[in-house]
Amino acid sequence: MSTSGEINFLTPLILIFCLGGLVTDLWRHKVYNAWVTPFLIAGLALAAYEGHFGDRALGLFLGFSFLLLGYRQGHVAAGDIKFLMTLGALGGAIYVFEATLLGILLGGVWALVAILTKKTGRDLYLRIQHALFKVESFKLDEKSKLPFAVPLAVAGIWVRLANPFAAWGLERVFQ
Repeated sequence: MSTSGEINFLTPLILIFCLGGLVTDLWRHKVYNAWVTPFLIAGLALAAYEGHFGDRALGLFLGFSFLLLGYRQGHVAAGDIKFLMTLGALGGAIYVFEATLLGILLGGVWALVAILTKKTGRDLYLRIQHALFKVESFKLDEKSKLPFAVPLAVAGIWVRLANPFAAWGLERVFQ
């Protein structure tokens, strides 16, 4: 956060980045490198200028690490990892941890609603079977895939603007 008298560039950067990622992932099911890269560089440059480079570099690394297993198993795309890495570069370690946790919760709620409102029960069964038993015949219908950068973007905005974990009395857990 900025001290009094400083202009805070971070919040607008995070909002613009999250909204752009949300729109492209909903529309094209992609998070473009051309969108991610300038924000990642800006986040690290701003961190170096403000003296928070270590925290933001750790946030970038954590953003990469949190979704790596899901990527290796085919549950999330590389764009989701790049999106989360950039959130870490913009907001730091605690921010990316909270945004990831909230994004996973929001994504789970969204997936549950999708399952209950669409004929995706078979896809859920196949996904669980694949995750637990590494069944090789796993083939998910393209229509049932949910763009994961969307709940991550919503979580990134929510954590930055409203700090929901503090509102829920959980701020001491993460800091």
